[in-house]
Amino acid sequence: MIGDGKDYIFPSVSGKRGHVSGNALSQAINRGYLSDEIVKVVGNRKIKARKEPYFGMKPWSPHDLRRTARTNMARVGVLDEVGEEVVNHTKPGVVGVYNKYRYDKEKQDALLKWEALLLEIMKNKPVVE
Repeated sequence: MIGDGKDYIFPSVSGKRGHVSGNALSQAINRGYLSDEIVKVVGNRKIKARKEPYFGMKPWSPHDLRRTARTNMARVGVLDEVGEEVVNHTKPGVVGVYNKYRYDKEKQDALLKWEALLLEIMKNKPVVE
C-alpha cells in the first residue's frame, strides 16, 4: 500500500536492521521528558508523563493518535466494526471466530473520511507561532 516494495519505507542508516524500529516515534517523543512531577490522566488512571508541555500541549503519546483517529472515525459516521478493524483490534467472542473478513475497502473509505475531517480541522485552525 505504501512505497514500491523494493526497500524499507523508513530506512535507517544506524542500527543493524536497515530500518527504523517500531517504537521510534515513542522514543523521539520521550527524549523531551524532563520531570516526574507532571501527571497525565488516561481514563481513570493517573500516569507520570515525565514531560513538560510541548508548544502548549499537554503530554501525549503515540497511542493518543490512535485514540484520536478512532474517536473521529465515529464522528464522521464510520461503523464501529470498521473503525475497530482500522486500529487492528481483535474481534470479540464468536464474531472473532467466524468473521474473518478484513474490510479493506471499508477501511480505505474510513481513512479517507478521517483525512477529510482532519484537513477541515486544520484549515479552520489558526496557526500558533
